[in-house]
Amino acid sequence: MSGFDWDDMRVFLALQRGGSVRAAAARLNIAQSTVSRRLEGLERRLGARLFHRMPRGLLLTQTGEEIRGHAEAAETTMLEIEREVLGRDAALEGRIVIAMPPPMASHVLMPDLAEFAALHPGIELEFLASYALSDLSAREADIAVRFTARPEEHLIGRRLPDFGAAIYATPEYLENHRLTGPGANGRWIGWMDAARMNRWIRKSAFPDCRLHWIMPDIGSQIAACEAGLGLVQFACVFGDARPALVRVPPGDVVAHHPVWVLTHADLKTTERVRVCLRFIADRLQARQGELAGQIPLQ
Repeated sequence: MSGFDWDDMRVFLALQRGGSVRAAAARLNIAQSTVSRRLEGLERRLGARLFHRMPRGLLLTQTGEEIRGHAEAAETTMLEIEREVLGRDAALEGRIVIAMPPPMASHVLMPDLAEFAALHPGIELEFLASYALSDLSAREADIAVRFTARPEEHLIGRRLPDFGAAIYATPEYLENHRLTGPGANGRWIGWMDAARMNRWIRKSAFPDCRLHWIMPDIGSQIAACEAGLGLVQFACVFGDARPALVRVPPGDVVAHHPVWVLTHADLKTTERVRVCLRFIADRLQARQGELAGQIPLQ
């Protein structure tokens, strides 16, 4: 019986029930040549004929009759497994791992995800708050919120509203520092290595201000900016929510960052993942103006 697999059993049962290669192919929605090839391969591995080829169709041989009971038992087992798995995937229960940058969880989505948890108590949410890209193919996460313009081809999801970014400082800092011209004494709070940041500054709205601080995460940048250490550029949804900060005049949105909420294509029929992904996308879509920086928070 070596070399058996479930596809062999499906073809065998379809031939027995349909009585012909043509009928079996129609039942399985595959080519007749595929049915014939699988039957020949199965008979070759068994070293025995399973069907008599009669003018009126296929009839089981004695070996075929012996195989039939095993095949039907395997079919019953496989159908039970499929029903159990599909039922679990269709249920709004189980664990969902959501990967996103830490500020997305703490400053943007947490109230919405708390509401989602209340709406679906059977679903357990696990947050993977990291700047690293989680490998959705390896199932490190089920859903990921990513700042990217081009998701990988094997991922599916929805594009979210672009996150607008502006430059922020405290009012006191702006009163006491000059940001342009030869006497500029404003200082940048950076979010990348010094060499890259200095190249970015030269193209920024305030190239006369020097880089003085490197803070690699949004939380540190916000704290440093609120403490009056300098000016920083980050997403408006973070900056506009801080009462101690103001947009540096003229206050325009100076950058737009594309964002997606994604999952692996294999999970598109898993109901809890599908529902959660849609919930996140709908909630952020409803905040499009705020996220884009068009509607500063009051």
